[in-house]
Amino acid sequence: MKIKRLLVIALSLLLLMQAAYAEEAPYTGYLYNSWGEVAECPNIFLPNGEYLQTDMGLAIPLKNPSDLYIDDASGTFYIADTGNNRVVVLDRSLHFIREITGYQDGEQTVAFRSPRGISMDSDSHLLVADTGNNCVVRIRQSGEMLQRYTQPESALYPQEILFQPIQVASDLENNVYALVPSVYQGIVLFSQEGEFLNFYGGNTVSVTPALLLDYYWKKILSQEQAEKMARYVPINYLSMDMSDDGYMYVTLYSDSTKRQIKKLNALGKNILRVETERKAKYGDLDVLYLNGTKTDTQLADIAVDQDGFIYALDSSRGRVFLYSQGSDSLGVFGGSGRQTGLFSSACAIDTLDGQVYVLDSIRGSVTCFMPSDYGAAMMQAVRLYEQGMYAESETLWEEILRQNQFLELAYDGIGKALLARGEYEASLPYFEKANDTYWYSKAFGEYRVEAVRAALPTVIAAAVVLIVAVAVIRKLRKRHAKPTEKRPGVIRLAFGTILHPISGYEEVRYAKKYSPVLASMLLALWFLFSVIEYQYSGFLFNGHKPDSINVLLIFAQTIGLFFLMVIVNNALSTFMDGESTLRQLWISCAYALLPFLMLKAVSFVLSHTMSLEESVWITAINGCATVWLVWQIICAVQTMQQYTLGKTVASLLLTVVGLAVVLFIAFLFFSLLQQVWSFIRTVFDELMLWQ
Repeated sequence: MKIKRLLVIALSLLLLMQAAYAEEAPYTGYLYNSWGEVAECPNIFLPNGEYLQTDMGLAIPLKNPSDLYIDDASGTFYIADTGNNRVVVLDRSLHFIREITGYQDGEQTVAFRSPRGISMDSDSHLLVADTGNNCVVRIRQSGEMLQRYTQPESALYPQEILFQPIQVASDLENNVYALVPSVYQGIVLFSQEGEFLNFYGGNTVSVTPALLLDYYWKKILSQEQAEKMARYVPINYLSMDMSDDGYMYVTLYSDSTKRQIKKLNALGKNILRVETERKAKYGDLDVLYLNGTKTDTQLADIAVDQDGFIYALDSSRGRVFLYSQGSDSLGVFGGSGRQTGLFSSACAIDTLDGQVYVLDSIRGSVTCFMPSDYGAAMMQAVRLYEQGMYAESETLWEEILRQNQFLELAYDGIGKALLARGEYEASLPYFEKANDTYWYSKAFGEYRVEAVRAALPTVIAAAVVLIVAVAVIRKLRKRHAKPTEKRPGVIRLAFGTILHPISGYEEVRYAKKYSPVLASMLLALWFLFSVIEYQYSGFLFNGHKPDSINVLLIFAQTIGLFFLMVIVNNALSTFMDGESTLRQLWISCAYALLPFLMLKAVSFVLSHTMSLEESVWITAINGCATVWLVWQIICAVQTMQQYTLGKTVASLLLTVVGLAVVLFIAFLFFSLLQQVWSFIRTVFDELMLWQ
């Protein structure tokens, strides 16, 4: 009995150890929120085993394999074994079935040369990107060639570029898509019969300030000089995958926009849904420098499973990024290293029955990943969410939030469930945590209707009482008021500049009733209001992250910039015969802030009461505030300096130029100080080493 008990205990411990090991991974899961920040999360996928040469039963190990394709219907694996000039076929358990080294073209046997891409059409015929032979071939499973696709003899195709396809795909009509490096016009598209149809999904050059500047320089320079400048061409595709519903998913080479994933329809237009523009970035958003070498995300392959989940493989860091159809970052797994679950050189990815398989070109292995408990629950919730079954997914989202409070999609799912039940006010905090302005606006609009209906009787009664009270007070004041001669004070003169700026500033100038205290209060109010507006504007109209406020920066952008502008303009007035003193100039310009602050206050209040559909009113008010401020400053400078209107405008334009020069000099000065400080630190460290 004791022996049996010991065996049972040992077996239980062994099972517990295996279970614990199954939940472990040599990497830490994380995701990106809509602000582009890294947030840790539980691992969504865990390594379930790495299949090496002996595991697959290969007599010859894989040598620099390039592509992996899995047939969902049969569970058969196809690996483009580039270094061995063959296609390796494995069964569902990744055991060797056969190898395909070429194809039969009539009576001639043609051997593969460095095949880099493998796929299958809707008739279960294989498509092989036979890169070394400059073609794509469609062959039967038995090896008989059905069609050969070679370099198009068309004026559209750049004949100086060899047709060396690296990936291949097929749509529901069995058209063939060939991805050729250096062909910037798009993916080469053939009909099933081999006719070149066109380029598919061509990219355009992103217009940037640097591009426009180079464009105008090329207009000025000679042809020889222009040819030495950088050429701007569309970003080429890096990989592609055709989904079961006929949409092409592609990845692009990394650039500054990080928009490296597209979903193309039949017309080649990107239709990948993005709930907010902040989510339209993929891969790792940071750039690493390892041993002085820049390491950025390169999404070398992409796979889309039957549920629409998007898996993007980063070959530079060996990570797999998981996205929903709404471009939500759901998690990251994998990495670089020698352990199971890490890669030496990940090159291809595909899925089967909810599991993910990654091909490593250096190790010649295939690693299988399976969803963790958290990952399985999260993906089930996303499936229900994508189908519009918000109520059914609510319980799952609540459980997921207990494990990962940073998943914005979970807040969005609960918010939509509450919205569907008519609980508009309760849904607002969830949409705010999800940073989802669109659905927040929808819920807020419905909540506002309910709130107005409930408060309308009280508001009307209060308004009536207020009107009656004001009328009674005015009547009593008139009855007991004594006639006195009113003289305009400092505050009244300041407010008189709002509607009558020219005459108002003249009265301030000649009556000499300008108050430094009032001007200082207005500047302080501008700074304080800028802080409040940054931090507490309505969620729908506040694009700032709540905890990202920099009070010193806001101070520099308001009071600092104000006094710098006044000092530069006053300095210019000595060369332009201006008559204002520095004291008069800064006080009058501070008075010019009055209408600006009043309109911005109205805009701030409206930001808490309006939906996105009514944003035009806030935009109009902010625009009026800016225009009014500019006009007030023009009137203040013209009156105080005794300029004409044209000379005033010229003075302000020169002020802007002078401001830019001062800021540039300040930047150079601080850069020099930083270098001097760095030099001093270096010398100090060297001296300390000698001791």
